[in-house]
Amino acid sequence: MAVPAALARKTSVHEIIRSLQRVVDEAVATLLRDDKQGRLPEIERGTFAQVCIDLLKTPDGRYLLGAGVARGLAQAESWNAKVQVVLDLLAEAPTDPAARELALSVLEQPISEILGSDVGLASVVGQELDRGGLALALIRLAHGQVVEAVTRLHPSLASEASPPSEVAAGVMRCLDQGMFPELRIDLGKRVLRELQAPGRLRPDSVAAEIELTRVLAVMLTASAGGSLPDDEVRDAIVERSRRLVEPGFINTLLEGVASPLAEGAALLLVLENVAGDANRLRAFRLVEANVTSARFSTETLDPANGPETMILDLARFYRRIARAGAGVAGAEQLLTYIGELAGRIDQRHGVIKGLTNALMPRPKKLELFQRMASGETAPPGPVAEQASAATRRLGVQGGPRVD
Repeated sequence: MAVPAALARKTSVHEIIRSLQRVVDEAVATLLRDDKQGRLPEIERGTFAQVCIDLLKTPDGRYLLGAGVARGLAQAESWNAKVQVVLDLLAEAPTDPAARELALSVLEQPISEILGSDVGLASVVGQELDRGGLALALIRLAHGQVVEAVTRLHPSLASEASPPSEVAAGVMRCLDQGMFPELRIDLGKRVLRELQAPGRLRPDSVAAEIELTRVLAVMLTASAGGSLPDDEVRDAIVERSRRLVEPGFINTLLEGVASPLAEGAALLLVLENVAGDANRLRAFRLVEANVTSARFSTETLDPANGPETMILDLARFYRRIARAGAGVAGAEQLLTYIGELAGRIDQRHGVIKGLTNALMPRPKKLELFQRMASGETAPPGPVAEQASAATRRLGVQGGPRVD
């Protein structure tokens, strides 16, 4: 602080420190004098509202009320307890508009300072959180109602959002009611900084890292606007997505993956959860390189689990790529390739011919062919077309589709 001030004023750092020390000494002397003269209020349980009303009549009422609140905070032994003191005082805040504005403005300062420090924040949201857990806890703290609404719509997200502590729940209620707007902004900015900072959100699991990135993106997007500008939220999500397509992360993701098909499924998970055109293109290229590799082709053409199962797996790949790769250059060509790959499996193993000649009830055979023709159990392409033709031969019109 002293160095930039000295540069701006073209003076020495020592002189700036001396001037700041004088300000501190004068403030301490004033506080001690006012305390000796009995000007600082004693805020007992049930008296806060009246103290606020009385201090409206004095020109230095904000300073005096702040001193009275600080006296009460000093008696609380832990950071968690200090936040509870603020919440208890807030519950007694006056209803008179002017007095209430005074109370809220004074109370916002200590709670913002406590939650702005690492040790104070940890005492409220949890001591053992990794960076991802902290970011999620901060979103919940700042936008509790939004997070609850999102988890109701997407129950799968609820497992990431653990129940808040009693004190954290109290802070959430205050912010959801529109109190402490500057604190909400500060918490939101802290979330964005955590997302944009180097390092992992979930150091122990790449799969959990991808899932948490998706959860944070959904919750941040739902919370955007007002305290969290849309463009800043988007930039933070795109930056975190960029880390998911970096070579180091991808190498860790694929460590120990047993087969090209499993590698493809892991890479598809990345594609499905990244944001930003450049990140989506990079993720798609990784999927494309995997699916069009000789290793992938070898595994699919001679599948250990049978050709019907492999064609079903390719149908699932097709649907996931069609959804996640929509609009990405090369996606249509890759989908066509997957359909043709399924056709090569059929040519080698006679899947359609085997079903046509199989001894089974006609309704069952129709069902199998219809599911293939619709794209459910075979990707659109040669296999789906042959299944559609087989369906027509059995007397039912079918046709390919992609859900």
